[in-house]
Amino acid sequence: MPLSHLKSTPADSEILAESAFPAPIERVWLAWTDPKRIVKWFGPAPHALQSAEVDLRTGGAWRFIFSGPDDPYAALEGVYIDVEAPSRLVFSWRHVGQDANGAETATPFSEVTVTMQSTEGGTLVQVRHTNIQTLESRTNVSTGWDTCMGNLAGMLEAEALAPA
Repeated sequence: MPLSHLKSTPADSEILAESAFPAPIERVWLAWTDPKRIVKWFGPAPHALQSAEVDLRTGGAWRFIFSGPDDPYAALEGVYIDVEAPSRLVFSWRHVGQDANGAETATPFSEVTVTMQSTEGGTLVQVRHTNIQTLESRTNVSTGWDTCMGNLAGMLEAEALAPA
């Protein structure tokens, strides 16, 4: 299956994903910043989020936890570098987990910039993920962002169809 939202390849130095959503920018912003909405779309199956913590301010921390109570710890975490509602988020990003002995592991920090622009038909979202150290990591991150963008489209569509 082609990676339909990707505008880059894992061989590129940065990952770029882009998609137009038929939803107003305010709804798309909430999808990226409200923990209750984030858990509905972020994380490709079978690695769906168990919880999301968001301190939405410059310098505020965020953490998305994938692992359940009986699983080894796995999460993404970082700090918001720039928050400009409803059009721009910049945040650091790293994956943390546990090795076979239970010791914490963590990838080096990378950086994600999400921009949102109102369009006549909704909102254009661009995700630029930089400073990912290895080709293997860029491959995994590319697949993850492509899946997440598809999940986000599905969630926004379901919200639009839900009775008020």
